[in-house]
Amino acid sequence: MTVSDATQPRAEAALAFSAKTSTYVRIAATNAALCLLTLGLYGPWAKVRTGRFIVGHLTVPGHQIAYDQNPWPILARRVLGIILLLIPSALHNVTPNAAWAGAALSAALFPFIIVWGWRDRAAAYSVDGVPCQYNGGYLSGLIYGVLCPVITFATSGIASFISSALTWRRLPREHTVLGAPLRCNPPTLNLFGCMILAV
Repeated sequence: MTVSDATQPRAEAALAFSAKTSTYVRIAATNAALCLLTLGLYGPWAKVRTGRFIVGHLTVPGHQIAYDQNPWPILARRVLGIILLLIPSALHNVTPNAAWAGAALSAALFPFIIVWGWRDRAAAYSVDGVPCQYNGGYLSGLIYGVLCPVITFATSGIASFISSALTWRRLPREHTVLGAPLRCNPPTLNLFGCMILAV
């Protein structure tokens, strides 16, 4: 990954990751254990802890990368997502038609939650003191956050390469770093996928 992908015409600067695998495995194991003990409630804090660990071990010559994520909005999005998933089954007790209407309502609202997550997550990262931004809207949330995963699931992963290629070619460009659209080469895509994912 190079910082120049996001800030041309600056010279390329090699990105270094100094963490030990054993340390990351220990953090992942404790996060998993705490998530199991709290029935998933610790999930947002585990996500923030992992993000801070990753960013804390990133080094880019001439740049300062920071991460400041609040876990409470993550928890709020997940609770809202669960509520939206439960709406169709709750309405099924009324009439089947009400269940279909509830499913349509949930599907229509999901992209808003997804875009909220992307914007919140992007703003948690800053480069040289300038917060990153996500500039996409509802349509992006619908395509990349709902339709692409549904296509992957519906085809049992057969079409995952299509949805993944579409997502990682388009989604990064909707992020702004130091006032410029984020441009990604393959190594950058791998890091981007780890750091800035949907709810």
